[in-house]
Amino acid sequence: MAARLWHPQPLRVVLTTTATTELVPASKNQQPIGKIYLCNTTAAAVTIELEVFDGTTSFFIEKGRSIPANGSFELRDELLQANHSLRAKASAANAIHAHIIAALTFR
Repeated sequence: MAARLWHPQPLRVVLTTTATTELVPASKNQQPIGKIYLCNTTAAAVTIELEVFDGTTSFFIEKGRSIPANGSFELRDELLQANHSLRAKASAANAIHAHIIAALTFR
């Protein structure tokens, strides 16, 4: 029997505060991420941080990246190890919409 292509629904999260927000919760398994889109929906630039968190330490993917007014940022091909989560923080509440698309995998 041939393997089936598997692609779950994308995760969508609005960063409603300026506190660190979990985008992808930790899992007991590795989690391949195909793309991460961060879209600034406001008329002013917003600064973001994007990090992998192992439960104790933050490992920054992006820190202090400015997303221009009505602009976006894209990151591809990230692999979350078991028990690691993906988190983000924005300098303005309700400004950033995150779309996380899992990598295509075979089952």
